Amino acid sequence: MSVKAYLVELELHGVLIYSSEVKPAIGEAGGAIHTTSPYIHNYPLFYGFCGKNVESYGVIPALHRFTYSGVETTRGQRKIVKTPLQYTTVTKILDDLMKMKKGFYIFPAKPLEVHFKKFFISGKGMSYGEIMGALKTVFPRITHHVALVPPSRFQTVLLSSNMTFPRELFIRIGMKRMGIMKAKLTELEIYGRHKTAKWSSIPVNLRDVKLFGYSPTGVITVLETRSKPRNFPEASKIAYIEAENLYELRGKHGGTRIYVPLPHNLIETVAIEG
Repeated sequence: MSVKAYLVELELHGVLIYSSEVKPAIGEAGGAIHTTSPYIHNYPLFYGFCGKNVESYGVIPALHRFTYSGVETTRGQRKIVKTPLQYTTVTKILDDLMKMKKGFYIFPAKPLEVHFKKFFISGKGMSYGEIMGALKTVFPRITHHVALVPPSRFQTVLLSSNMTFPRELFIRIGMKRMGIMKAKLTELEIYGRHKTAKWSSIPVNLRDVKLFGYSPTGVITVLETRSKPRNFPEASKIAYIEAENLYELRGKHGGTRIYVPLPHNLIETVAIEG
């Protein structure tokens, strides 16, 4: 099996919006303020590297609500049914990877350089005596978005199992997939596995590292999303962890040293004391 690790540098080429934090607007024209976290969850990155916009079951604009024509209320209206979030694409990729099949894994991205810009978005007029019909389901009438903008930069690690990626490519992530990013991949050497506990150099997904066989002794959470899958709610938490048996990745030409948790069954390498 051919397993390779890459350092991934992400350069933002447009506006990137996620509702990482939502709070009421105070002293402004109503609505809520949606703030984007500088830490990026790894599941959207999965979709970006797969070239997918959303999960196959998703329906825009509300990915976690569905209307079924066969389900009607007493008034004859179609009923909106809330359905728990699922990660069918990510689950399939992770399952293939853990079974030593063709696949890849990408970690959450940490910020290197961050720039924010605030936007006001209105789905209604602001005049007196306005008359308008009902808006589309869950469409926000008034919102404020604190978004990430260029030249923001991020960094993460990609693990590839019998897959090849171009050294440079563009991916699209974020709300309505408006966040265009240029990804630059640099191959790393999987140097060895440390027996003693160390802190990860980049944030990790707490559900994924559990699948990899790790039990962290320390956790610093940097992001917790509101979307919590029923079967594995810990997938919503992104954190730096302290754990034994983290792998050390090194740059081919020196200068880079990164500690990350990797699936033990994929990699045969030396154990390092200390």
